[in-house]
Amino acid sequence: MPTLRALRHSARSVGSAAVLVAALLVSVPSPPAPAATARPILATASGQVESGGVVDAGGNHSCAVRPQGSIVCWGNDLAGNSTPPTGTFTSVAVGSSHTCALAVAGTVTCWGDDSFGQVDAPPDTTFTAITAGGMHTCGLRTNGTIDCWGWNGLGQAADVPGTFKAIDAGYDFTCAIRTNGTLVCWGDDDFNEAMITPPPGTYTSLASADRHSCAIATDHSIACWGTDEFTQVSTRPSSGTWTSIAAGGRTSCAVSSDTTVTCWGNDAQAQATVPEGLTATALAIGATHSCAITLPGAVSCWGNNTQGELTQPSGNFNRVRLEAGGAHTCEVTATHALTCWGADSLGQSTVPAGSWRAVSAGATHTCGIHLDWSLECWGDTAFGKTATSAGLYAAVDAGGNNTCALKFDGTMACFGETAAPAGTFTAVATGARQVCGIRTDSTATCVGLNTSGQATAPAGLFSAVTAGSTHTCGLKVDGSLTCWGDNTDGQAPSSTTGTYVAVSAGDSHTCTVSTSGLIACRGSNDAGQLTSPLGTAAAVAAGGAHSCAVRADSTVICWGLNTSGQLGRPDLVIGEVANPPASVHRGTTMTVTDQTVNAGSGPAASSTTRYYLAATATHAAGDRLLSGGRPVPALTQGVAASGSAKVTVPGTTPTGSYFLLACADAAKVVAETSEADNCGAAAEKVTVTPGKPDLRVLSTKNPPATRVRGATFAAGTSTKNIGFGTAGASVTRFYLSKDKVRNAGDKRLTGSLALARVGAGATRAGSRSVKVPTSTAKGRYYVLGCADDTAKVSELRETNNCTASTRRIRVK
Repeated sequence: MPTLRALRHSARSVGSAAVLVAALLVSVPSPPAPAATARPILATASGQVESGGVVDAGGNHSCAVRPQGSIVCWGNDLAGNSTPPTGTFTSVAVGSSHTCALAVAGTVTCWGDDSFGQVDAPPDTTFTAITAGGMHTCGLRTNGTIDCWGWNGLGQAADVPGTFKAIDAGYDFTCAIRTNGTLVCWGDDDFNEAMITPPPGTYTSLASADRHSCAIATDHSIACWGTDEFTQVSTRPSSGTWTSIAAGGRTSCAVSSDTTVTCWGNDAQAQATVPEGLTATALAIGATHSCAITLPGAVSCWGNNTQGELTQPSGNFNRVRLEAGGAHTCEVTATHALTCWGADSLGQSTVPAGSWRAVSAGATHTCGIHLDWSLECWGDTAFGKTATSAGLYAAVDAGGNNTCALKFDGTMACFGETAAPAGTFTAVATGARQVCGIRTDSTATCVGLNTSGQATAPAGLFSAVTAGSTHTCGLKVDGSLTCWGDNTDGQAPSSTTGTYVAVSAGDSHTCTVSTSGLIACRGSNDAGQLTSPLGTAAAVAAGGAHSCAVRADSTVICWGLNTSGQLGRPDLVIGEVANPPASVHRGTTMTVTDQTVNAGSGPAASSTTRYYLAATATHAAGDRLLSGGRPVPALTQGVAASGSAKVTVPGTTPTGSYFLLACADAAKVVAETSEADNCGAAAEKVTVTPGKPDLRVLSTKNPPATRVRGATFAAGTSTKNIGFGTAGASVTRFYLSKDKVRNAGDKRLTGSLALARVGAGATRAGSRSVKVPTSTAKGRYYVLGCADDTAKVSELRETNNCTASTRRIRVK
């Protein structure tokens, strides 16, 4: 049942609000043509989950972070710069001959050439962004200050004072964007080539290369400065709407709002010749090659390939994003499709057409950012919270009575009950009726309803903020958690022990992900929303009375209230099918063993797995259903159940070789994400051979009332072949039995009945004069007629050959 608080305030859930300038990762190659790359300043919606998907290129090598957090590198590896360590990372920065990566906990790991200490990352320091230059490395600490290490002979590794929202290192210089959006550069100016003299204005994204830099202004135009010997500065696009910039060697590239790529500058090795039709979400440029993560999620590289620079890895490198709303859940998949499930009474789960970057689920409405950075909302229209304005937005958060979004210049726009606060922000969070944000100076501010103190933000510096029904929580720059507002259920502690990388507030509960990847939830547990699964996670999203998380392998798992299907839909698949016997007769029984797995994102009710004989390894009409099935218990997401069942091959099955198929939920009692992937086949086939006969006496003729020992009478039977093969000639014999069951104490009568061949399904009747043995004890007996009593016929069953008369005979 929803809590009264949820009904009263229409609370929604939000997750970890990402910092607006999450990761501008730079790469620089070895001289004379180093490279750098930068990604757009994208603040994810509060509650949105991102897991991997970053690419970077250096002099002659490149690296990318897979969605599950592992790093893959290719190209030059002379200094070990393309041999990444194991671990779970969020971003990678490639330098001339060294590489660095940012772990989930914010710590930095570097490898490769360490001639000048550029690999010696400071211990016990956490960062939000990392960049690698020629022989130096810099990072943005969680408090927005800069820390650099490595060669500082030209001042390129100096720790410039102030707070910043982006940083990017060139070969022997470094540039950064201050929190007010202005540019600053330091280090080598290469004989007054203006490399460290950036233009005025305010900017959102930055990329530095060998001897030049480019940046995207808050109006989405491009500015470049530095040396221009290959027109890498002067031929920049003069018009267009640009969202991402990259620079390397003497080449620059940018992604427009429609995801197409434009490059300019040095094209001697075709590094500026963009493949036809390429659309991208991220760019990286090396000395003489370029790479991108394409819109479908693959890595594509072009240009020079003398050291394997174009040997790009396979797989999908796009991010997975998850959001939990009041009673619905939404996910942006790695292919930019947006899917919502759960409550849809107001259309909040009915997704408009398009491709998507981000999603935010509110109490009864949903908002998303398209690939062109435009904003669209749907569902409950109360308070005008779905009536958004045109423009480009870097982040969105849907709440109870409001929708708030951040523009690329950091200003906030709100639609609904509460007006946006003034100023520039790096993160936004919208609760039931309060709106909060993190300003560019890392302080938190809130406006709106404040009945429980949920809009009274405490002092301190924050990196993330999330708003629930009547409480708000934030992560400080040191990773500690603090909350304010209603703490009736323990959902809003003012302080906690431990450090965290993500936080998400639901209706009356709050969930966190620790620096070690563990999920912890606190507050109301009336629907099991605090009972988080075991294992590590990349991020968490708390809903009205349910919670969801993205595991390190990008799979989604949810728990808590499921009245509207908000925990997701299951997907029952067959994990494996054990090989059947090599052959089986028609009509016979065999044992089959299989494993059923819930590969979906929600729990599955109990079901039944059925089995088929099929001409191909896929299920189709005409497959032979085997009698019998295996009951499968209810399965939570990711759980498997193995077992065996006895099944019978229909007697009408044609002889031949078949695949054995196991089909989960054959009766379709579970509503699944996909109903087309329920069946799996054993690796080895089974051969169906002609069926065996099975002789069964249907009835035995009743004997006379009495006979003396030694006397004769007529005994007869009606016998049917109930098997699936022809029975050869056989002999039926007769016995006197006390209990209608053939056993060792029965007395065999002298004389037998010969039966000719009996075809499958055929019946034969006959009688024969039999004699009562003189040694028979006096008493009352049933007469048993036993088909094939001399065992001449190989039968399907040998235990059903005898049938007794219904009347007994008295032997005197």
